[in-house]
Amino acid sequence: MNLKFMLSLPPQRFSHIDLLKGLGIALVVAGHMTPGVGPAGYQRFRDIIYTFHMPLFMAVSGYLYAAFSRVGSWRDYRAFVVKKLKRLAVPYFAVSLTILAVKALAGRFVALEHPVPADFWWYLFLNPEGGFAEFLWFIYALFIIFLIFPLIELKVRNEFLLSVVFLAAAFVQAPRAFCLNIVFLMMVYFYLGALMFRHYEKIQQPVVVGLGSARVFIVVVNMPGLPASVVGAIAVRERHLFADVAVKHAQAILAKLNRTRIKGHKLKA
Repeated sequence: MNLKFMLSLPPQRFSHIDLLKGLGIALVVAGHMTPGVGPAGYQRFRDIIYTFHMPLFMAVSGYLYAAFSRVGSWRDYRAFVVKKLKRLAVPYFAVSLTILAVKALAGRFVALEHPVPADFWWYLFLNPEGGFAEFLWFIYALFIIFLIFPLIELKVRNEFLLSVVFLAAAFVQAPRAFCLNIVFLMMVYFYLGALMFRHYEKIQQPVVVGLGSARVFIVVVNMPGLPASVVGAIAVRERHLFADVAVKHAQAILAKLNRTRIKGHKLKA
């Protein structure tokens, strides 16, 4: 008699993406230095940075979207939007309103270089670019992309047509409301990042991860005195491995697996 159980593998991280994110953050910091205090030739260096550092962040966001988000139906889309509301919209409004309150209060006592404008609601709800919290434009624009991008993919399933749509959008003279002028331009880089995952990682990663998972499982359960017939069928998924084992040896195997760590992460069986 066999017992079927599931082995959960450690969460996957992309070291090359972590490296790109770190590079992007460093470039943002370097690009926001005051030219007067920068080294000679800084302005030229800054101009070069501004040609690609935000597209880089958008491509990384698209890559991670393709890696971890599954939006295949309207139900998935609703759940995805709720998740992004919590992760992006709530922090955006919390920080914006805090800055707004502090500036409004400080403006009562001192003269501010950038006081709260009379049309602050425009910058808060429709376009933070050029407003009292301009640095938050990326979060706002990324949230709008997360609203639009899955909708387009749900409607247009053909990859070639998707490429045409996003490339054409980059040349549209969109209005500034909802940062659409930025969103339409940046969405093509977001899509390029998604394509990078789907055409590179989806070919290579499941094979590597799958073989690695099976190898880890076989090594772990290869305990002294364990008959070869104990382990039955093995099914490998992206982060889970399903296996049939003989009930007689199940407890010993589970105990061994639950004591095992891979790169500091515990396996869960």
